[in-house]
Amino acid sequence: MAKRKDEFRAGAAAVRITPTDLGKCYLAGFAPNRICRGVLDPLWARALYISDGSTELALVACDLIGLSWQFVQQIRSRISGIDQHNVLIHCTHTHSGPDTMGLWGKALGELPLVSGIDPQYMDSLFDEIAFAVNKARINARPAVAYTAVDRTDRAGWVENIREPNLIDEQMTLLRLDDLAGRTIATLVNFGCHPETLWDRNHLLSPDYPAQLLTTVESALGGVGLFVSGALGGMVTPALTEDTSQARRREFTVELGTHLGQCAVDALQKARKVDAPSIDYRRAELLLPFENKLLAFMSNMGVLGERRPEGGRLRTEVAAIRLGPLGAITMPGETLPAVGLAAKELLDCKHKMLFSLCNDELGYILPESDFGNGLYEYESKMSVGPHTAPELLGALASLIAD
Repeated sequence: MAKRKDEFRAGAAAVRITPTDLGKCYLAGFAPNRICRGVLDPLWARALYISDGSTELALVACDLIGLSWQFVQQIRSRISGIDQHNVLIHCTHTHSGPDTMGLWGKALGELPLVSGIDPQYMDSLFDEIAFAVNKARINARPAVAYTAVDRTDRAGWVENIREPNLIDEQMTLLRLDDLAGRTIATLVNFGCHPETLWDRNHLLSPDYPAQLLTTVESALGGVGLFVSGALGGMVTPALTEDTSQARRREFTVELGTHLGQCAVDALQKARKVDAPSIDYRRAELLLPFENKLLAFMSNMGVLGERRPEGGRLRTEVAAIRLGPLGAITMPGETLPAVGLAAKELLDCKHKMLFSLCNDELGYILPESDFGNGLYEYESKMSVGPHTAPELLGALASLIAD
């Protein structure tokens, strides 16, 4: 039976992406030379597909540190049945996943000498992510959408260790049910680094989002997706650096359970989206590549296939509208100041920010924070001071059109 042009449909799928050859797996985040020694929790690519009969959109949330724009294009090329530009590839930014950026392989001190990327794993990873999208699309059925927001105080759970009062505590939620009231998928958008397990951990894990989604799926059913919001500079679980590894594992479960229950509770008051239609807009742009150290690594081949174009890096942003829900994408680790400014561009009731979406350009911080000693590390791990203004300008133009 042909679907009606105005029929809203949704589908979801989850596919494991845990590396199998652990001896070749460098863990991403913190410092190089951190070899994987086992699996604490499986890693997943979780896909959500929606269609209003005329526009299709797919979002995949991957338990990975990040993927370059060039890698995203390779994944898109393996997906069939949907406009490849309408596929969003997000990475949760777990610091207990494989090195998919190349920064954490063999190094001299902290200077990478050899990429930590395992080409065989990446090839299978791209296939699995593409499979998740195709499976979610095949699973699509008539659906109803609901949105909600949780504004619970995060004190004692999440903190900004740079500027304690600068944080986006809001959690925004989207739930898709079939016409029988069964949950198809739940999307949870919240900003906090998945780094609870910290640098002494050598086991693969999505970190706290694993327990968060277990909590959500146990209560509601369906497939859960966690998408990181403004997590940069540095929004992190509220633990001290000398916290024991045993306590970190406990807190990972506690934090995930707490945030998952916040999501479940908020969705009890979710509002139905009447006659949902999808407004999707995207734009590619070339950003000045002003970081000499990262440019050197790129030229050395450490960063995989990431290459500048005339001193600039190609990336993209997108804006999405689904009834009272709006979402924007950022190609890196958005700091709260930039994330909150980006959300202000949206004229809607509920707002989402997808950081690390379709690219990972490092930290995206206000131009005014460059030269500020408080953000010395973030500045070193950023493409440059013009990144945030250009991205916000591109998003503003997209939304205004």
